[in-house]
Amino acid sequence: MTDDDLRIPRVGAAGYGAMIGFCNTVFIAIGVGLYWNFGFGLAVVVFMFGIVPGLITGAALGALAAAMADRPVWLRRVAIAGCAVAVLLGLAAFFGLTYMFALAVIPTVISALILERNTRSRPAVPVAAVLK
Repeated sequence: MTDDDLRIPRVGAAGYGAMIGFCNTVFIAIGVGLYWNFGFGLAVVVFMFGIVPGLITGAALGALAAAMADRPVWLRRVAIAGCAVAVLLGLAAFFGLTYMFALAVIPTVISALILERNTRSRPAVPVAAVLK
């Protein structure tokens, strides 16, 4: 069994990242809408302007995660979550919504950590457990 057998393919990881980015955008749009007293219109606007960057960023971070599959976990977490937060901050600043950044950063970091966890390379042999 080679190292390539233990990795998630980049295309699969990019697709998984795009799915995570989509779900993150939906969750943020719902959260913003609920935060502003059931502001359905605001939620739709956040979704409309956030879905394309969410999909692209998710796919790019999925490919990055697949490329970094053998790196230490802490480095992967910092790289993936850091890039996701940087894109979110850039979007918030671009649209003048930096006051919503704190609300949106929590699901973004959680989504990045889920992406990191599910794109790690798997060991060839399961880790042994000691039974008493």
